[in-house]
Amino acid sequence: MGFQKELKSAELTISFYKKQQLFRVGVSEAASTVERICAEQKTHIDTEEGRVTLKRMKCDLKKKLVLVLVKVKTKDGLSDERELMLDWKTGEIMRWANPD
Repeated sequence: MGFQKELKSAELTISFYKKQQLFRVGVSEAASTVERICAEQKTHIDTEEGRVTLKRMKCDLKKKLVLVLVKVKTKDGLSDERELMLDWKTGEIMRWANPD
């Protein structure tokens, strides 16, 4: 029974790191393509770990801010999402948080 608990714990840890890797891919893609995000409603990125979807929520060119919802889904079936606010000009992260 102890071995099964350890195995489950290891699986959860691996899934967590896969999700984190997908979030990193999403942030990297969003920061490098801020202008494209404002032009397109959604962008999908498929990786070895799973799929990342960048969904434009708001492009405020007056304030130079872009708000994106980063959704990730691992091939194991785990999913999560976070809001990402970027500086439109530099691609710098202004806020990175779980939506409430």
